[in-house]
Amino acid sequence: MSTGRRRPIFQVLSDRNYRLFWPAGTGLQMGRWMWMLVSTYMVFQLTDSVFSTALVGVAFTAPMLFGGVLSGIVADAFNRRYVVMAVLAANSLLATAAALLVFMGLLVEWHVLAFSLLIGTSHTLDQVARRTFVADLVNRESLYSAFALDQMGHTVGVMIGPLLGGIILGVAPEDGFQNVGWSYLAVSLFYLAALALVSLIRPSRKQTLVSVGVDSFFRVTAEGFRALMGNRALIGVVGVTMLLNLAFPPHRSLIPVFAEKVLLVGPTAMGALGAAQGIGSIIGSSFIASRRNIQRKSRYYYTGAMIGMGFLTLFGLSDVYALSFAALVLAGVGMSGFGSMQATMVLLSTDEKMRGRVMGIMSMCIGVMPLGTLVLGVLAERLGPGTAVAAIAALGVVLTAVWSYFSKEMRKV
Repeated sequence: MSTGRRRPIFQVLSDRNYRLFWPAGTGLQMGRWMWMLVSTYMVFQLTDSVFSTALVGVAFTAPMLFGGVLSGIVADAFNRRYVVMAVLAANSLLATAAALLVFMGLLVEWHVLAFSLLIGTSHTLDQVARRTFVADLVNRESLYSAFALDQMGHTVGVMIGPLLGGIILGVAPEDGFQNVGWSYLAVSLFYLAALALVSLIRPSRKQTLVSVGVDSFFRVTAEGFRALMGNRALIGVVGVTMLLNLAFPPHRSLIPVFAEKVLLVGPTAMGALGAAQGIGSIIGSSFIASRRNIQRKSRYYYTGAMIGMGFLTLFGLSDVYALSFAALVLAGVGMSGFGSMQATMVLLSTDEKMRGRVMGIMSMCIGVMPLGTLVLGVLAERLGPGTAVAAIAALGVVLTAVWSYFSKEMRKV
């Protein structure tokens, strides 16, 4: 079979750099989502407070709201490969430090929040630099397949990270939270493995660096906002992104609460529940990556968002473990469409020199997530976690449907 007739997924995987990039991104996500599950578990055990547990998610995602634009400038002004490597090294050190504090019996609630804030800060930088880095590795025609594979790697991490974290929490000694310490060491190892893989990548396409000084910071930032606001299709993408991130991701910080208070299961089943979305996303991302051509990428984007929030509504209403697990699997199938097409639509609609900044602004829009998490935490304390999740997710479905209907330019992409 000639190269030109290969399915896009095989064209992308035929590139040595992407074969290194994909497992590196997967390892990073495994470490990231294991951190989230274990940290929320730790805080819930220390405080028995739903709101305090939700604050872990707030701390982790808050830097996106304030650091997205700066991260975009960094991604345009510095070598993205080195930026990603620095992020991975920093995260590994932070996870190791947290593990040592656990083993010494010194880790308390505010430590977990502080570490989550620092790892969330590096996550914001990675979210922009690593995803923009994809455009340096593959050609324009292969972008949607590359991002579908990247989304698949993300969902493998969402699936295996929490599952492995739950297993370690259930198997390792609980005395002095040693099980949490061993989980944090596993997180550190995932980041180190990803760092080793990224260090071997040698991009064939040279990145065009943008010179940015203190005096030009606001000018360069304004250019990014003008590029986005002058494109109605991108405005549509931003709207769906904000609505989805207000309504869907905040529930992940309450997985330990659902496991212990609603579904009455232990750490291992909790880890499986945290992995359920990843299972569904693997199914959806595999289908998208195998497609030869997708004309209307927006259909996967906004429809996937509504499917994800719709099944999350069912999850919130369920008190049966099997039904809750199935609902999150199906929500993951929907989220694969949203996740695969979000960055693809942005990068295809943006000039190469502006990609980092526009992606940074998109990261800032994703940064509304901590606001949704705060609202969810307050409602969960008053109404119960299930009712709060279901109400917010259902509202997200309705608002996304209305926004997408009026975003005609976005639907053309």
